[in-house]
Amino acid sequence: MKISKLSQIATKKGDTGMSANYEGDLFPKSDRLFDVLGSLDECESILGICYHYGKNEDLKKIQKDLEKAAAQVASHPHENFSGRMDKLTVVDITWLELSAQTMLDKKNLDPGFVLPGSETTLAGAYYDFARTVVRRCERSLWKFIEKNSRDDLNIVAGFVNRLSDYLYVLARFEENS
Repeated sequence: MKISKLSQIATKKGDTGMSANYEGDLFPKSDRLFDVLGSLDECESILGICYHYGKNEDLKKIQKDLEKAAAQVASHPHENFSGRMDKLTVVDITWLELSAQTMLDKKNLDPGFVLPGSETTLAGAYYDFARTVVRRCERSLWKFIEKNSRDDLNIVAGFVNRLSDYLYVLARFEENS
């Protein structure tokens, strides 16, 4: 179904300060749930910008993985919807680790402090910026996990943590290529 009317996008339900999770449960927009979902959305968006500057195809896969993460966060772990969704797994974390290691196998990094922003490429600077957005998302995610006792999201947290490592390596790899 194509979107042809604004009413298909703007339901106006949020005008009251409330919004819903995937099961339709209403929460105040100030709930940590929406902080985390907004942070994940920010991560996806900055990775889209990074893709346009660096043309790294892995970023598209990572964006899709972040969509999985958002779906997991926005769902109760014991609801029917949660059981049917495509979830992040340890395999996704391992993929990030292997991807970072592949870059390091091609070019070792010099030890020491690195000034974020890459001195040689715009793409590297965007990767550094994306890393900081991902780190902020991780902090928001952990606050949500702790407040809501959502241990089911530990894989998501691990993925987000490893993503920041991946972006660090990607920025250094970009500037040294």
